Amino acid sequence: SVPRNPVVSSTGIMRVRMETDYSVAAEGFKATFATEVSECQPDHQVLVGQGIIREGQGRYSNNLACSLDLVPSESSESMTLTFVDWQMESGYDYVSVSECSAPSSPSPSPSPAPTPTPTPTPTPTPSPTPPASTPSPSSPSPTPPSSTPNPSPAPPATSASPSESSPVPPYTSSPPSPTPPSTTSSPPSPEPPSTTPSPPSGSPSPPSSCSEYAAVTGSPFSGNSAPGPLDAVGGFQVAITTDSSVRRHGFLGYYAPTSNNFQTHSCSASASVLTESMGHIWDGTGQYTHNQNCEWIIAPTGASQVVLVFDELGMENWYDFVHVDSCDDTACTNPDNLGSFTGSSVPRNPV
Repeated sequence: SVPRNPVVSSTGIMRVRMETDYSVAAEGFKATFATEVSECQPDHQVLVGQGIIREGQGRYSNNLACSLDLVPSESSESMTLTFVDWQMESGYDYVSVSECSAPSSPSPSPSPAPTPTPTPTPTPTPSPTPPASTPSPSSPSPTPPSSTPNPSPAPPATSASPSESSPVPPYTSSPPSPTPPSTTSSPPSPEPPSTTPSPPSGSPSPPSSCSEYAAVTGSPFSGNSAPGPLDAVGGFQVAITTDSSVRRHGFLGYYAPTSNNFQTHSCSASASVLTESMGHIWDGTGQYTHNQNCEWIIAPTGASQVVLVFDELGMENWYDFVHVDSCDDTACTNPDNLGSFTGSSVPRNPV
């Protein structure tokens, strides 16, 4: 039997000490530390990355229905879910565990980026060339007479007279042509292209998620037998449902990317300062030795709290102990004891 609830230090620094006497030895302990613990709430929750989960504090509520989505930071990443404690009313209260069967990847967003192509529309600039050709009618006027020399010189004189007498009409006929370019030049100025680039900026905001889940083998689970460590690409969904009568202690577990390969820190005479956000501590392989004293200082970088859960506990009852303290600094100059654990059974309420 292991602690039913995590031990929490609200200072962001925790000290764990193991002390044994000179006689009987036992199996020792193994524990996992993290910086986050999440409880099952009536509202659906999505938890990204890594952390510790439980159904609540103490015994779970009657008529409870809640679910947790455990999502890796990358949709293609594998996640491991491990339960360290499990107690549900057999045949009446259940925990359903489903694995992601269809990870979703938000990749189509970059397609709208090429839309700024409407920029070539400013081509109306060649339009001023027609006005440049219009002044030519005054000079080409001699050419028509050369083309029509066969008739009497009177017609060319009359045709030439209008060209000279009416320089204003041909000039007034040219202004209508520049006006259309002025209207065509206005369309390029609208900003629709500037609005189209906005979608890509909003698309990466949602975290990678799962579009479909499938129950793992044996789910839903009930009674006192917890499922073994589970692995799935894209994460898990954990849902708990309880009836209106008997209550039990529920579950306690942790989730993390499978690739993390968390370091396991074994017993050392000198205190080790652990700064990672999640990891394991234990006394070592096999039974611990007599007169053994170990100490770990858990101080994750930037953490506001440290959460410790016991995976295993087997100490000689009332002679060998695992002490857990909250500290203000890594020297733990003013320790605040959060609990001292012995034997194989510990308090079921938070300490």
